[in-house]
Amino acid sequence: MPKAFTGTFLDYSRASLAETISHFYVAFDQGYITADNLSDMRKFSEKVGRKINGLVSYLHQATNKTN
Repeated sequence: MPKAFTGTFLDYSRASLAETISHFYVAFDQGYITADNLSDMRKFSEKVGRKINGLVSYLHQATNKTN
């Protein structure tokens, strides 16, 4: 797998997820969403983060097997 994909795209994906979580907190602090909404969004974000990290791990393992 090209380093640009694993080293750039997926890093951007993780950073974008962190930024989105930050925006959830701002929305909560401003009263746009409820505590339940924030909790649901955090749980979903954690699930997405695990999927991204799982893909990174898989790609690193696949790359190491081919070298």
